Amino acid sequence: MLSWCNWELQSLRFICTIVSGEEDRRARQYRGTGTGDDSYPMSVEYVNYAGSKGIPIHFEDMPGGHEWAVWDAMIRRFLEWCMS
Repeated sequence: MLSWCNWELQSLRFICTIVSGEEDRRARQYRGTGTGDDSYPMSVEYVNYAGSKGIPIHFEDMPGGHEWAVWDAMIRRFLEWCMS
């Protein structure tokens, strides 16, 4: 049985396979994660995998876990990134 993080990583890899080489189907992607979050290693692996397929992802991390303090900060960073 796959854990949630493994399932998510496999799903994201599948999406990379579908859009790899099709720039017109790519959306700008942002991923923000707290370094203490259990999903942090999966986030780093996904960003690296997508990059190896030519799919750029803007990645930011910060100290913290799976918690509101990180989410609040990442929402602000995401909105700033969207407007850039």
